[in-house]
Parts: sequence; C-alpha cells; structure tokens
Amino acid sequence: MKKLAVSVVALSVLSACMLTGCVDITTETIESSEPGVPVASDGNFVVGAIYAGDKRDTEGVTFMQNEALAAACEACGVASFRIVDEVPEDDDDQLRNAVEDLVDYGCDIIFCVDFDYMYSFAEAAEEYPEVVFCQYGGYISNYNNFINYSGRIYQAAYLSGIAAGFQTLNSGINELGFINVEVRSDSESRSIIDAFTLGARAVNPDAVVYLESLDEHADASTIEAARAHLVNDIHCGYVFDLSNPDSLLTYPVEDLEGFYELAIKTAMEESAASEFVTNMNGNFYGDMYDQYISISELNEACDPRVAEAFDLTVDLFLSGQFDVFSGTQLSFSGEANNVSVDLIACDLESNSGEVIVEAGEPTLYDPVLRAYIDFYVEGVNDLS
Repeated sequence: MKKLAVSVVALSVLSACMLTGCVDITTETIESSEPGVPVASDGNFVVGAIYAGDKRDTEGVTFMQNEALAAACEACGVASFRIVDEVPEDDDDQLRNAVEDLVDYGCDIIFCVDFDYMYSFAEAAEEYPEVVFCQYGGYISNYNNFINYSGRIYQAAYLSGIAAGFQTLNSGINELGFINVEVRSDSESRSIIDAFTLGARAVNPDAVVYLESLDEHADASTIEAARAHLVNDIHCGYVFDLSNPDSLLTYPVEDLEGFYELAIKTAMEESAASEFVTNMNGNFYGDMYDQYISISELNEACDPRVAEAFDLTVDLFLSGQFDVFSGTQLSFSGEANNVSVDLIACDLESNSGEVIVEAGEPTLYDPVLRAYIDFYVEGVNDLS
C-alpha cells in the first residue's frame, strides 16, 4: 500500500476464515445460567452451525459468530448446540457431509456462517424440508424453510467515514487508506468501501480513499497483516481493533445475538419448518431502524464534531430522509456544538463517471444492494 501521510484504516473482515484439515464436530450443551429463564420448547430443540473458520480463533470472525450464537442458544433455553467448523469454502462435499451430520444429530435449525456456501446450502434446504436453514450474508432463499440474513452494515460504514473525514480536516491531509479482507460477497464489500468513502467526502469533499485488498480471510494472521499497513495508529475498524483501543476511532456493529434469538424463537414456535419463512417475513436485512446495525462508542480523542454529525445522520437514516446509495448526499459544516448538515440532490456517480442514481432519486433497491454493487464511487482508488 502506498505510504500515506495519515492513514485511517477501515478493515472489512466480514468472512469467516478458510482453514484446511479434518472437519471437527463437537457437541455443546447449553444450559441457562439464570434460574427461572423459560425454556421455549420441550427441552429437545437442537441448534446446529457450520463455520469455515476455527471457533477457537479469538481474533477471527468465526469466534465472534459462535459467541453470539451460543449466547442466543442459552437465552432461548436450547437443549443442545452442535457445531461443525473448519469446513473448507471450496469443498461442497464436506459442506453436504456437515449438513447430513447435523440433520442426523437431530438439529431443528442450522445456521451456515459463510457466503461461499450459499448455493450448496440452498440445495440442502430443499433436501431436508423438515429442518430450518439460515444462511449468513447470502441473497437466495426459498418460500418454506430457508432464509438468508445480513444487515445494512454500509450505514455504519458511512458513519465511520464521517469520523475519518474529520480526521483529514484536522490533519490537513486528504488521503485515507482502506484495507479490505475477503468478505461475504463482493457486492457487500464494495457497498462498505463506497459508503465509507461517501461518509468521508460528506465532511471533506477532497478526501480520497486508497484501497488495498488482502487476498486472505479474516483470521489472526490477516489481522496482523493489516496492522503492518498502518502508517500511524489512527484507524477505524470492523469488529477488530488493529492496534490499541486508544487509536481506534469507531467501528460498525451488528447485533448478531439479537437476530439469532429471533430466528431460534421463531423456529421453536413453529409446528413445521415450512412456516418459518412466512413468520420471519422472509429474508432478514437488518438496519439502524430495527437496531440490528449500530456504531461503537467514539474514542474520547475523536473530534467533538463527530458525535454531532453522527446524531444528525442517524436521525436522517431513521426518518427515511436519507440513505447512502441515493440521489441525495450529505454535506456537513460548522464548528463544535454547532454542526449542521445539508441534504444535497446530486447524481451518485461511480469513479469512472457513470451515473448510478440520478439526483433526487431514492436509494438503490435491496436486491441491488445485496448482490449487484459492482462499482466504486468517486474518490475510491483501487491499488489492488
């Protein structure tokens, strides 16, 4: 990555790790630690999960997902939680074997926590209509027992960009770095990078983002590789702090535990898996309105204008007056305790000059956001 005078690094670590080796199946029984917590089933409800990474890797996304799912199982009074991890992403046979093992064990619902499994997992859902299937980060489903789930993480990435934009104003240097680690889908990756850039340019129209993608997956080794790119300690994160908490401005947050509780409770209440999709209202695409997407607390060292700009932006998200990929963009001005924001109708353009959304038009449709973002916005310079 080119040496930047200031580097605010957003690490997009959205995909689980790919580790080779034998598939390891472990069984964990989850019992509530709180007396009096109701069990929503007959005590025999079983949850299964399939991961590409190692659930023991405390700096990996798999660990984070597993912690959230285990906590949800405990909260719901699940009888047993069965895990298959370290399933290679490019091995459909091992994925199908993992599904068969979980079905044979008696799992009522199976979560598949990796985008690359999507098509094979969808086929398995058709094969086992009596079991509920949930795919993380995908965009296909059926009308009976299979949904996908993710969130508008780009909304929080936009806020991170705002924090980075104020950093450029304070430093007097417009260049930002963005390190991208392989993600759930290329579309989602680009939406996060684009949103970060648009947020920065809402504060500093001259801000530019230099993008470098690591051909890796999100585990401890790639976190170390990302750290090596830092020119200074100031950065935004995604899930992980790249150096030390004092230098981390902010990072996006997904309420995974909340979704897992919702899905498990819904499955527990159904008499048949075929009712699951209807009662979940189809695919889940959480946002700030339903509190699935949020932003971490700001570092005390942040410019005081950042918190004000965040409040203004979140209000616009929640009121429906603004979303990132629309023909309306934001422009911030003012000093501390007097920050204001203007909504400006303008074309949303790619960095090649193509008009993506015309001025004043609403944001891109959800199917496009989830699967068909194939552009970088103006201000992104891809070094990969």
